[in-house]
Amino acid sequence: NPAKHTITVSSTEVPLQNLEIINTLGQTVLSRECNEKLIEINVDALTSGVYFLKYEINHTPVFERFEIER
Repeated sequence: NPAKHTITVSSTEVPLQNLEIINTLGQTVLSRECNEKLIEINVDALTSGVYFLKYEINHTPVFERFEIER
């Protein structure tokens, strides 16, 4: 489902670290240092479109695709 205002990322075992949102041009549009198991991100400032969420679990990069729809 496309996001409208927030996206939530969670991990049941270990904290998420070094979160980034990247647009389709490869530009980082949001960067956040974190060390939490549950993260809510406000995406109101981002325009409609496809983005990639990058974060680390145990220093291993994880990428997820998501879409914002207004």
